[in-house]
Amino acid sequence: MRRGAGMSAPSVELRPAVAADLPAVRQLLVACGLPVADLTAALLEGFVVAVRGGAVLGVAGLEPAGRDALLRSVAVRAEQRGTGLGTRLVDACLTGARDQHMRALFLIPNDATAEAFFTHLGFGAIDRGQVPAAVRALPEFGHLCPQTHPCLCLALGGD
Repeated sequence: MRRGAGMSAPSVELRPAVAADLPAVRQLLVACGLPVADLTAALLEGFVVAVRGGAVLGVAGLEPAGRDALLRSVAVRAEQRGTGLGTRLVDACLTGARDQHMRALFLIPNDATAEAFFTHLGFGAIDRGQVPAAVRALPEFGHLCPQTHPCLCLALGGD
């Protein structure tokens, strides 16, 4: 059956990442210019992937650090950008963070486009010195992302 003749394209499913997703997640992050040096199957426990037909189209992860977390590795395949998939992935991470009663999420956008995306979602600039020490100690925050990149924060009000 032709598309448009009663069949729609398969929908994109968001689900928790599993160890078997690691190669595809790493490949996507590398393609998007994001760090992967510290990414392990165990770290994927806090990640969400967007999949369709078995292919990973996007990813986003929470790396907890005490009562706060680093929102990291947010990436969407180029042909899927502008479809709302990035927002869905971030929303899934926000839900997870709120469910865990996190106080705040921090992130380091890798370019001006990413910074504008996260600012649109409610994240605001924060001085790196104000970021909790536990978050600053995470490998991605501390040395994998350039110190010249801005830092953003979203308060969640976790109790």
